Amino acid sequence: MSYPRRQAFVIAALEDIQAQFGCVSESSQRILAAHFNMEMGELESLMAHCADAFSAAPARPRAVTLCQGPVCMAHGAGQLCQELNEQDVDCELHICLGACDRAPAARCGRTLIAPADAAAITRVI
Repeated sequence: MSYPRRQAFVIAALEDIQAQFGCVSESSQRILAAHFNMEMGELESLMAHCADAFSAAPARPRAVTLCQGPVCMAHGAGQLCQELNEQDVDCELHICLGACDRAPAARCGRTLIAPADAAAITRVI
């Protein structure tokens, strides 16, 4: 797609790249930064702020992100991560997934699972 060179269109361009390729690779980031006249750090900061929407690498098979916020940890997120690792599921802890009312929370790709348990997660992966 073609985008005007205004930074207001950066998110739309990132969304299209993420949807088409499953990630926004480093080379795509360099192209976008040049097109929108941004520093790479600005674009990386924007992607980090929207980490749930954009990924710099393709999703790994059998991978899950678990919330490590205090509520989710109190509801067993740490033990769940250990259990998933024993089942050869790549488990990564994230600062917060924003689903404290349904702890523990997990994300597989773009799918939020809350409350999460090993059975629900393996059904999604």
